[in-house]
Amino acid sequence: LGHAHGRGVVHRDIKPSNVMTTLDHGVKIIDFGIAVPAESADDRVTEMGAFVGSYRYAAPEQLRGEHDRVGPWTDTYALGATLYELLTQHTPFEAATYADRVAYASHPVPYPPSHYVPELPPALDALVMKALHPDPNQRFYDGDEFFEALEACRVRRRGWLPRFRSSRGSQSESWGLKIYSAAMTVVCLAIGLSYV
Repeated sequence: LGHAHGRGVVHRDIKPSNVMTTLDHGVKIIDFGIAVPAESADDRVTEMGAFVGSYRYAAPEQLRGEHDRVGPWTDTYALGATLYELLTQHTPFEAATYADRVAYASHPVPYPPSHYVPELPPALDALVMKALHPDPNQRFYDGDEFFEALEACRVRRRGWLPRFRSSRGSQSESWGLKIYSAAMTVVCLAIGLSYV
């Protein structure tokens, strides 16, 4: 993502299904079908100026059709929403329909991830909330800035593990390790650098 932003491209549809793993354990961002040059994000919209993207992960300015405000920070919002879901098993706003999500666009912020995962490290909680800030000027500017912040708050893999309920209702630490490892790997690799 940082690579794309560095070349003036805004993806506009970052979501879990557009982040794919390769056989050699690499991660690729796919589906640049609605990507646009950052300087002309307001020029290329669908006919009639309709919303483009995936509403569950879209930034408020994208949902409201404010195409002149779309930029790399719109992608970092969607990347934050993707990380939110990987960490909590919830999307930031549990909206069943596009209309529901548009209604939430005027809400300032979602519940923090720690609402669902109380043991989440505060620095990681704050990072996700910064990515999901409703004001684009308060978010990470681009994928590279997001990565730098993620590196600064990185926690040791054995230090903290989220605990999720398994299908049998018991606490599953191994599932938490898988989710956390996947979240950190996907986000870090998706913005252009590997997490070791």
